[in-house]
Amino acid sequence: MPVWEKARKGQSRYAVLGKWAESLWKERKLSHQTYEEYLYLSRDGVLPKKRNLDEVRTWEARRSEQQEREETARRVKARLFKPFEEDPAVTSWLQLFGQELDRYPFLVVLAPSRAGKTEYAKSLFRRPLVLGVGDLEHFPEGMRQFDRSLHDGLVLDDLRDFAFCVKHQEKLQGKVDKAVEFASTPGGKCAYEKWLWRVPVVFTANYTTRNRELLQSSDFLGNQDNRVVVTRTAPPT
Repeated sequence: MPVWEKARKGQSRYAVLGKWAESLWKERKLSHQTYEEYLYLSRDGVLPKKRNLDEVRTWEARRSEQQEREETARRVKARLFKPFEEDPAVTSWLQLFGQELDRYPFLVVLAPSRAGKTEYAKSLFRRPLVLGVGDLEHFPEGMRQFDRSLHDGLVLDDLRDFAFCVKHQEKLQGKVDKAVEFASTPGGKCAYEKWLWRVPVVFTANYTTRNRELLQSSDFLGNQDNRVVVTRTAPPT
């Protein structure tokens, strides 16, 4: 009998190795709960095996939530949103990325709240990285996730101040010969660089976004070679 069971007369008890339960679990013959119970009963290599189990549980929960979120979003969008009409200015902007240029302009989608600008910006790509900007002065920490082999666009959502664009001019220009540092820290331990050449970048902003006059007065933002501005006046419903 297993050592944790009470042996009957004439029976012996034996120690159970943790790898026995681990093997059954990896073969999907044990549930997470049963595997965890056997780990503690066996008292063999509990901590590393438990950490592995917990990591798998966390990953599965995260994946399940993501799948549910994506399915829910598809249902809601199919019910509430009609297909977005093509905008010639945006089409021309996207076509620029089919060419090898020294640098590319970014797109600003300017519209009132609930005009569908975020969904519109996301609809321009197959798999964009979407980051909330809000009142941040620095690029969102999520920029670390950007992967040129995975993401075909960058959507910087809910810009609250156009001064952000001026401050980060070097990053937004996406120069052909330079990866740009997005975080500067003493010793460079947490610093990281991204190469944004030929990566379409879209900002979404409201009409109340601060310093909108910079779109005309700034040497950088006022130059139409550096940015394309399109407006939306009504939600696509």
